[in-house]
Amino acid sequence: MNKSKLLLNAYFEALHDLIFNQKEVIKDEIDELLRTELDKLVLVNDEKITAYMDASLAFLDERIEMYNPVGLQYLYDNQTSEFARQIELQLDWYDSSAEFQSILEAVDALNRSGFEPEQLPQLAQQLVTRFGAFPDRSIIDNYLKKPSTRKLPDYILARSIEKMIKEALK
Repeated sequence: MNKSKLLLNAYFEALHDLIFNQKEVIKDEIDELLRTELDKLVLVNDEKITAYMDASLAFLDERIEMYNPVGLQYLYDNQTSEFARQIELQLDWYDSSAEFQSILEAVDALNRSGFEPEQLPQLAQQLVTRFGAFPDRSIIDNYLKKPSTRKLPDYILARSIEKMIKEALK
């Protein structure tokens, strides 16, 4: 495995550990943000709050699993065809390819500057500080451009994770 790939894996592992360890903080933030957003949309009732909360929490569990070091090999090691990648982009309501490319460029730049394996945790932390949790920026930006209730659980989760990261890395 080359050093760029090691660093990218370290970034995702750092996200996994941080989000897994701060899951309760994120859940509390989801609850608070969700109620605020549903108030804005005039959609507040117990059934809707529960449904959106359940969806957001399911996405939280998916995200933790996505960053799981064991799961990473299935997510990023398998090179899919360009056609499969385009289908995936069409199924997602947000396009995170530019965000991911930025992360890859930063990883490659760090690799070119040279680092030792024992520096991986601190470099991964730098990437988390700089980029937050992938694909949160894409989710937040796309939601703000065109809000909809269909996008709300992803948006609430992304905002909750990013707030937790800022607080945890102060």
